[in-house]
Amino acid sequence: MTSLARTNVTRCFAWPACALLVAAFAGCASEPPLSRDVINDLKTHGTVVLFSDDWGAYRKKGGRYNMPGPTIETIPYKAVWAAGKELSQFHAERMAKLGFKARSAYDFLSDDQIAKLTSERQQGAPVLTSALCDALKAQDQDYLIWITWSGLSWFPVIIGAKYEQIYTDYYVFDLRTRKFLWNGDLSSTRPIGYELRFGHSFSEIDDYLNRDNFAGLKKEVFFNYEEQYRPGEDSVGWLFGLAGQTTPKR
Repeated sequence: MTSLARTNVTRCFAWPACALLVAAFAGCASEPPLSRDVINDLKTHGTVVLFSDDWGAYRKKGGRYNMPGPTIETIPYKAVWAAGKELSQFHAERMAKLGFKARSAYDFLSDDQIAKLTSERQQGAPVLTSALCDALKAQDQDYLIWITWSGLSWFPVIIGAKYEQIYTDYYVFDLRTRKFLWNGDLSSTRPIGYELRFGHSFSEIDDYLNRDNFAGLKKEVFFNYEEQYRPGEDSVGWLFGLAGQTTPKR
């Protein structure tokens, strides 16, 4: 098991404050920052990108903003959408555009192998086992960028709008030494579907997200992640400290 030490990030969520949001993105990187040598290595050495979907469901939070104990309902999609596979490919392609020598883990390992080799967690964080490390090293890969998330949650706010939240963690491992190197996270809070921000019931939003094998949910997730790869602060490039991006707050 690879030892994993990380900086804890405190995230605060206040229902009334969210009513004032249009869209918000925020990020935080662990200490110490990802070194320039590692950043350069990610551009020249084989780098595997793996997105793990530990949820297989989205969540909706009910109740009024000023009432205690909001209800939370979980709606599973795992039976019809292999989010981990699609999002591994998506992030690998976007990281390649950032200059990393990135490919999806699914280019090297089968679905069954990934399910078997990536299930271990330590305090919620992914664990690079020797079996997973060896399997990727055998494919001449030197680094692993392992991405996990909170899944998508949506909720009503004071003015009747409906908002969604996604938190995403990025972990970097050195496959040659089987060491954890770095962790950073990004979060986003934004209106859920432009046409659904005002005056729509829970059932209407569920229908939007669920119909056609969760086409609406996929639209929301991929839109959020496209936004995280835009240039500027609170983006993936910013989080990794790439040249030309503003340095993350640490």
